Amino acid sequence: MNWIRRAWEKIRRFYSESRIFRAATQVVAVVTVTSPFVHVALIVYQASLEARPKLSGSLEAGMGEYRCITLSEGTRLCANSGGKLHYNFTNSARTVEVDRGEVSVLAGHDGRPLDLVAGRLLVHDLSTGFVVDRQDRRIHVTVTDGRVRVVAPLDSQSRMKFQRGEAVSAWRGSSDLRKYQQVEFDEATWQLRTLPDATELVLQQLQSWEEGRILLDGRTLDEAIYELRRYQKLPQFEYAPDIGDTPLGGEIVSDSLDAFLEALEYQFHIHPTKKNIGSDEVIVLTHMDEK
Repeated sequence: MNWIRRAWEKIRRFYSESRIFRAATQVVAVVTVTSPFVHVALIVYQASLEARPKLSGSLEAGMGEYRCITLSEGTRLCANSGGKLHYNFTNSARTVEVDRGEVSVLAGHDGRPLDLVAGRLLVHDLSTGFVVDRQDRRIHVTVTDGRVRVVAPLDSQSRMKFQRGEAVSAWRGSSDLRKYQQVEFDEATWQLRTLPDATELVLQQLQSWEEGRILLDGRTLDEAIYELRRYQKLPQFEYAPDIGDTPLGGEIVSDSLDAFLEALEYQFHIHPTKKNIGSDEVIVLTHMDEK
């Protein structure tokens, strides 16, 4: 029976290296040099490929929302506030395209490759999880688990191959990125640069939005307000620079300004006062001893 296992492995390797199933005449040529048993194995293997779920659709999160889906082969896709993506899974490949915003990917175990494109940046999955944030003509990639390969700028020919699920030639020879590693691609200059490694805390911050939370640990008040503005339209804030530099902690619901203001007062002794200037509401933040 060893020869059957060896033949099966040759067939499996043949498919995985080509990434597309050959024409019927080429398949027959492969079968004729083996045996009827291998022919049966090939039919079973091809049937298993055809049984892989074909999926296509889109995922979009409106302002203040976050949305996640888990597809039938196990891949989890999430879109943060304002984010939008499209996915297309065929027999031979899984592709995801990011239109805008922040998305996270946790690839399911499957024999098909999974590639994600955002503008002219391509991410090739190597059994992993990663977050892609496309904002203001900059695309930020952080590996949250496992490994990926990143290529940028992607040429028009490689992009066409991506759309057909045949992007293998684009990422071949590129270097791997592992958990904690980050890169940023500037869509204006087409420059890809390596960023300092993320910490475990940064990974937690990046993934907390998938549960509708903002993790305040490791953030200043300035940074927390910036995060809140991603989920809701906020009034203007006025405060001294030293208040903006105040380190915070804990977590808040991403769409709750009131919870944030309560936390500032009772946990960090920063008092909010609301006032109106014309038709605009302004929130003034002061230290409690300055009230």
